[in-house]
Amino acid sequence: MASLIISTIHILFQLIDLLLFIRIILSWLPVGSNPFTTTIYNLTEPLLYPFRELLKKSPLGKGIMVDFSPIFLVLILSVIESVLIRIISTIL
Repeated sequence: MASLIISTIHILFQLIDLLLFIRIILSWLPVGSNPFTTTIYNLTEPLLYPFRELLKKSPLGKGIMVDFSPIFLVLILSVIESVLIRIISTIL
């Protein structure tokens, strides 16, 4: 049972990482608005928005032209995944 839950959590976080990677690649390409890009942006924006706002308020966010919010999000998600897996493996 524990291995099934851990596998599900791992797959979920890998899916989020994949969506973020696709969004990063799309941000570099001159693609227009289409259903695929709209879906990717709609799925990832709620996760990125809080980090983007925190960066704007920090001293690092003044006048910077590169969006570092995906990097911070991937790091935080990695920590959350590790903590969840550790908790589940100790409980079950």
